[in-house]
Amino acid sequence: QQAAKLLGLSSLQCWSEPDRSLEQSHDLPEKIAAAITDMQPASVFFPGPLEIHPDHRAAGIAVWSALQRVYLSNLQNDIKPEAVSYEIG
Repeated sequence: QQAAKLLGLSSLQCWSEPDRSLEQSHDLPEKIAAAITDMQPASVFFPGPLEIHPDHRAAGIAVWSALQRVYLSNLQNDIKPEAVSYEIG
């Protein structure tokens, strides 16, 4: 919450996903897509798909999948956030 405040975020969502089992969460891309659609951010930052840590990699893949869903379902709307992936290391 402190990091979100420092970044100037007005809201924060935390989900109870299982540690080291994120790859098994099949509904995660849908939850992320819904959050993106609701929040309509200008940019979405997420870990790259080549991350070594399995949860970081799974999160990156889930966000990318969610962004594709958002882009395809909102072709006529302005909900097209910039996708920015990064490496955690």
